Amino acid sequence: MPRPIQAHVNLSALENNLRVARRTTSARIMSIIKADGYGHGMLRVAEALSASDGFALLDIQDAMRLREAGFRQPILMLEGFFGEEELALVAEYDLTCVIHSAWQIGMLDGYPGQKNLMSGSRSTAA
Repeated sequence: MPRPIQAHVNLSALENNLRVARRTTSARIMSIIKADGYGHGMLRVAEALSASDGFALLDIQDAMRLREAGFRQPILMLEGFFGEEELALVAEYDLTCVIHSAWQIGMLDGYPGQKNLMSGSRSTAA
C-alpha cells in the first residue's frame, strides 16, 4: 500500500526565494538540485532557478540532462567523478568537479584526455 504522503513544490516560491537571496548578498549563488528535485522534476526545478549563477548536482546523468536542456551555467559535481568514462563526460559537458579523494587525483594524473578537461570555458577544480 502506498504511503499517504504528498509533497508539493511551489516553483514560483523557489523563484522568489532566489530573488530574496540575491537581494541579501552580492555573492554568486549556486543552486543545489538533488534527487530529481526531491521527486518533483529536476528540469522543472532548474527552470524555476534558472537565474542561478550555477547548479550543483550529485549525478552526472543529471548534469548531462541539464546541458542537453540548454542550461549553460557552471555545473558543479559535488562528488566529483567515479571512473575514467565519467572524466570523458566531464570534458564533453563542460562540468566542474569537487575532488575529495587521493584516488581521484591519481585518476586525473593518469587520464590521457587531461587537456580536454581544461579546454572548456570552465575547468575541473582540483
